[in-house]
Amino acid sequence: MKIHPLPLLILALALLPAACEEAGPPTGAGPEGVQGDPEPPPEEPTLAPPDTPAEGGPLAEPLGDVEVIEDRFPVGKVQVRRQVRRTEHGYENHGTFTRFWGNGEIREQGEYRAGVREGLHVVNFKHGGLREQGEYRGGEKHGTWLEWTGLGIPKTSTEWNEGKKDGLFREWLTAEQLLREGRYVDDLEEGVWTTWFPDNSVSEQGAYAAGKRQGEWISWIMNNPLKDRVYREKEKGCFEDDQKVGVWERWNAKGQLESRNRYSAGEWHGLQEYWTEEGAKHREEQYAEGLPDGAQIEYYPSGSKRFEETYVAGSKEGRATWWHENGQKQMEGEMRAGRQEGPWTYWNEDGTVNQAWSGTYRDGRRVPD
Repeated sequence: MKIHPLPLLILALALLPAACEEAGPPTGAGPEGVQGDPEPPPEEPTLAPPDTPAEGGPLAEPLGDVEVIEDRFPVGKVQVRRQVRRTEHGYENHGTFTRFWGNGEIREQGEYRAGVREGLHVVNFKHGGLREQGEYRGGEKHGTWLEWTGLGIPKTSTEWNEGKKDGLFREWLTAEQLLREGRYVDDLEEGVWTTWFPDNSVSEQGAYAAGKRQGEWISWIMNNPLKDRVYREKEKGCFEDDQKVGVWERWNAKGQLESRNRYSAGEWHGLQEYWTEEGAKHREEQYAEGLPDGAQIEYYPSGSKRFEETYVAGSKEGRATWWHENGQKQMEGEMRAGRQEGPWTYWNEDGTVNQAWSGTYRDGRRVPD
């Protein structure tokens, strides 16, 4: 039994775009979702041995030293048709293997040699149309494998070498528009990887080394997609062995700086800064190895301080002061292990002491006078 390559493969290959040149500064519109697959990937079928009657079958017919075995659905339709041959250990797949959907459409089809997948392998959707196609060599994926969506649009193209991704990888947004592109070496991402918006403007770009992000990575955000389609940097910073290091900055759609974070080995370390949409400083935090450590200051939109507290290894310790928006102090005292401890004074907005709240605190509770 021989498999003929499906004509849709020729059409899909014709639609594959050439490798993109290095992307320049971004200039386009926001992405849309990639069409999903309506069917889950097929599982390796569990087949009854040829001499075990399946419901509605099996049927065996001699073809020299090769037999054709059919397993059937309970309703009697063929579920799997495969060529097998006898060995000293029993039966093994040898020749054409075909699995069907319940509606009679071919679900997958390929060849076996001595129990090992070999040559062209095709997977189809339930109601027709290619889902996946490629070749096996010695039971491992090899060469170019293609995937399509349920609408017949190219989805991915992956180069394989003896069961490992090795070479160019492409993912499509539409039949003519790439979504993502990069290369694998020995099953790991390597070199520059790029993601695009629908108008070919870059949405994210950075490099891998042995499957880990390295060096500077930049992502972009789109502003006014239905008008001027202005693209601005969204986030920028560096990776070292797939962990964020150094200064990372993030902007909103208007191009206003939102945050500036400092990292060491993937954790916040040092001064962390945040701004409002209007560009005013909102918060400053000191961190050490991922934990608050040092002064934590928050500001009102006017720029005056709202509070200032001190942390040690993630716990509030020492003097803490809060202010009303008019600049008058609101409360002040000492913190120990994250709780109020000792004398605390509270003030009203007019500067007078709030006697009801002021007093001595123990373990976060006010001690009665």
